Amino acid sequence: LDKALLLDNDRFRAAHAAHVAAYRAAPARDNRQRWPDGDALRAEITAMLADGAAAPDGDVAGVIAPHLDYARGAPCYADAYAILDEAPPAERYVILGTNHAGLGRGVVATGKDFLTPLGRVPTDRGYRLYVDGLTAGWGLRRLEAPRAMTALVERGLGGGAAAGIKDLAGLLSRLTDALGIIVGPTWETVRIVRVEIYPRTPRRALLVVVLDNAQVRTGQVTFGQDRTVAVLGDATALLNRRAAGRSVAEVRSGALEPPDLLGSPASRCAVDLATETRRLLVDLAEGEVELEGVANVLEEPEFQEPGPLQALLRFIESPRSIRQALDRLDRQAGDGFGVWIGDENPVGGLRSFSVLTRRFAVDGRRGVLAVLGPRRMGYQRAFHGMDLLGAAIDADPGRVAS
Repeated sequence: LDKALLLDNDRFRAAHAAHVAAYRAAPARDNRQRWPDGDALRAEITAMLADGAAAPDGDVAGVIAPHLDYARGAPCYADAYAILDEAPPAERYVILGTNHAGLGRGVVATGKDFLTPLGRVPTDRGYRLYVDGLTAGWGLRRLEAPRAMTALVERGLGGGAAAGIKDLAGLLSRLTDALGIIVGPTWETVRIVRVEIYPRTPRRALLVVVLDNAQVRTGQVTFGQDRTVAVLGDATALLNRRAAGRSVAEVRSGALEPPDLLGSPASRCAVDLATETRRLLVDLAEGEVELEGVANVLEEPEFQEPGPLQALLRFIESPRSIRQALDRLDRQAGDGFGVWIGDENPVGGLRSFSVLTRRFAVDGRRGVLAVLGPRRMGYQRAFHGMDLLGAAIDADPGRVAS
């Protein structure tokens, strides 16, 4: 009995602790050794379930099936799972099994994937582990992009006319077989390098705002009273101390226009110049938002339920919400891929989905490529699609109408 670990003694407890440690260290629950031949198992299960007769009574909330070996439980398994086969697909399935050992708590949950003879069954946490593995080795995996996807990018961007943002969204959707979203290049993150003033008359001057994307904005300033060249010089110096390095978004929000606490001619003039600087930048357009491929995700089982469907529709109906959510994820990601999976998403309405982003640039202005789909989406395909399209834009920004 002791050799078989059937006695409650120190030897049994040591063996039990070793098994628990091995389970916790394993990346997944692996039961493939029980059925080495996956094809044979598939054929056995298919034959077993073929004669099942479903008798559903209203909506299916759960199925209680026998816990027997296949030979004895086959008729019951067939009828039980025939109900699931005819019911609409669910967003998430919770599988409860019998605790044979009787040790520990009555219910034990796991975030580990399941490795079965029929393939890997991921949990929500498993998706994150899988995605992290993909991105960690992306420097090499990006070289494995399918030729068909590379050709599709070349066809999509190879025409004579520059592609519009809507064209890019459609191309991204075809590449990834998901909802493709493009937030066009925005001025929000462009920063001021310096402000220059060129007097024309004592009451008028030319204002020049030099931006870090090599663009220049100019406008005429009219003062309420005469300004000397010396006052303009001092005012310009005051303004540049506040303006240099500020983003267009900050200037739009009034960051250059504090109260005039000094009351000097130069400080009052600097306030006038700050107001005109803001006026020059406030009309720069926010990034255009386009999306294509809604049908790709509406066909997925997750979107057959009203909750996820309503959340998706609310999101795509608001360009402002799209822009804010993707900008937040992109800022977290930096120059790499941004990935939110399910509950990782801080935007409550998007927690039924996965969202992926990659930034691109046109004339120094940042844009964002994004893909939205179910949590079990084809991540590798999505990464390849975003990477190929983003790299093509980065290499030749002239392909995009800006």
